[in-house]
Amino acid sequence: MPKLGFRLFLFMASLLCASQPVTAGEVHTVQNGQREVQLFWQPVAEPAGTVLMFSGGDGGFGSVWNNRPGSDNFLVRTMDLWSAKGLNVAYFGDLHADRHSTQHMADIQAVLQWIEAQDPSPIYLVGTSRGTISAAYAAARLPDTRVRGLALTSTMQEVVSTPGLAGLSIPVLDLSHAQDGCSLTPPGAGPAIIEALKASPRKAYIEVSGGSAYGNPCKARAHHGFNGIESVVVDTVANWLLQPDPGDGPSR
Repeated sequence: MPKLGFRLFLFMASLLCASQPVTAGEVHTVQNGQREVQLFWQPVAEPAGTVLMFSGGDGGFGSVWNNRPGSDNFLVRTMDLWSAKGLNVAYFGDLHADRHSTQHMADIQAVLQWIEAQDPSPIYLVGTSRGTISAAYAAARLPDTRVRGLALTSTMQEVVSTPGLAGLSIPVLDLSHAQDGCSLTPPGAGPAIIEALKASPRKAYIEVSGGSAYGNPCKARAHHGFNGIESVVVDTVANWLLQPDPGDGPSR
C-alpha cells in the first residue's frame, strides 16, 4: 500500500476508533477441562480486532475494582488506550503452569476459543516482558487461523529460541525501549528475533525512547515498562498490527 494511502487508512481508523463505545470490563471464567482460567474482557462496539494480552512477571491482571484490573503492568494500565484504538481487550489471568508447558498452551487455546465465540474479528497476541514467552509460544504452537499477528514488547531474550519461531507465518512486531535496563530483556536481542522469523510475511523491530524511569529496572515504572510514553507505544503497536496483511489475504 502506498505511504499516503496507508497514512490515510490509519487516520480514518483513528477517527472511527475514537468514537467506539466501550462496554464495562469484567472477569470471566473459561473452563478448560477440570481447570478454570480467569480472563478479563473489555469489548468495544465495532471492533477492528481483539488483543489477547499476556503481562509479565507471574502473569495476571491484578485485583479488579470498579470494572478495572488493578495491575500496574504496562499492558494492563493502558487498557483504555487499546480500547480507544477500536480493539476488544482481553487479559490472560494468573498462570496455572509454566509458560513453556503444554498445559499453559491448552489454557491459551481454551481462551482463544472463548474469544472467538464472543466476536469474529481477528485476534492479535500481545506480550510484555515474561509475557512475551507465552505470546510467542502460543503463536508458534497453536493452530488458530484467527490469530493474525503477534506483538512482543520488552521481549525476553530467550524468545529467539522458541520452537517453531522460524515457521511462524503471521506478522510479528518486536518493540523495545532503547534504554531498557533489565538484563533479561536487552534491546539488542530484537534484531536476532526478527532475523529468526524466516516465514513471517511482515516483521519489524522498533526501538522507542523517552519517558522516565525509577525503581527496579525490570519493573513496570522503569523504561522496561515504557513509563511516560505509554500512548506512543500503544499507538505504534496497534497501528502496526492493524495494517492490512500483504496481499490483503489471510496471514496463515
